[in-house]
Amino acid sequence: MISKHNRKAVDFARYNALKLRDETPDKKLHESAQTFQSLHISLLEELPTFLSLTCEFVEAIVNQFSLAQAAWYRAWMGELAKIVGDASLLRMPGTEAFVNIVANFLEHYESQRELMEAFSIVNGTETCFLVFALSG
Repeated sequence: MISKHNRKAVDFARYNALKLRDETPDKKLHESAQTFQSLHISLLEELPTFLSLTCEFVEAIVNQFSLAQAAWYRAWMGELAKIVGDASLLRMPGTEAFVNIVANFLEHYESQRELMEAFSIVNGTETCFLVFALSG
């Protein structure tokens, strides 16, 4: 409807230019100008309502999305609290919970990495290959 309105605007401007020069526009141009005027009136009446309804629709979608995201976050934090073994994570704000998890990880990472690298299967020593060759 808006694109048709824009197309007819050219005809309406031409119609008005002819009227100012006291020329008589043809029947087709006259009908096109009337169509523009009726479309213009319709858009002035209907467009605010359409935009208002569109805003309500988008707001409802955003609200539902945020509710779904909050539910997902609560479920995710519940599972994370089980894995980490710290139920207090559920009572913390999200940022604080993540800071605690990262701090805990960094606190234990280096000692766990050293233990892991002590295994020959991880560090790639020959002992590892010999064990598999002998057992195979």
